[in-house]
Amino acid sequence: MDVFTHLEIAKAINKKLKDDFSVKLHTAGFFYGMIKPDFSSRLKNIRHYQGDSLDFIQQEIKRLWEMDDSLKFSREFAESLGVVAHFIVDYFCFPHTKHFQGNLLIHVVYEIRLALFCQINVHILNSQIGQESEVFIKDYVDFVQYLEKLQNEYSGTRASHHQDLSFAVKASMDICLAIIFAGKVRKVVGAA
Repeated sequence: MDVFTHLEIAKAINKKLKDDFSVKLHTAGFFYGMIKPDFSSRLKNIRHYQGDSLDFIQQEIKRLWEMDDSLKFSREFAESLGVVAHFIVDYFCFPHTKHFQGNLLIHVVYEIRLALFCQINVHILNSQIGQESEVFIKDYVDFVQYLEKLQNEYSGTRASHHQDLSFAVKASMDICLAIIFAGKVRKVVGAA
């Protein structure tokens, strides 16, 4: 997804965390983290495809999970959470899947159209982020299983901008909640 779509998703997640869970992330850190993989030379070298970046994401999640609770509202935590969310979002963008057969130009055009679709249909983000979710990710095995389950659901749908946004928001919100609460909540009402 492009930078503008990542920022719209970051805004929706940040608002939901603040309004429904009283979680006040460092906003600038989270927003920057959500776009950082597209600009950081270190992170740009990690391909934004699940098969290529899953190990990196698991390491980041482990690091965030083990971070002291007193640091969970720091800029560093929010930025790293944004980076994780960025990759998760990309996993649910059609050009970042194994089913995509186009070239780089078609990839970029798809993402531009997705950004326009997102701007016109921002309500999709808010409606998806407002759905109840039962997610209990207690360890890294659960994380991989959750992603695989959601990827299988996503793969079973027809490729569309609507599906991309719906699945991307759900997955990234659920993972953010699992990291913030580090497996302490079994049922999250009002999550993505």
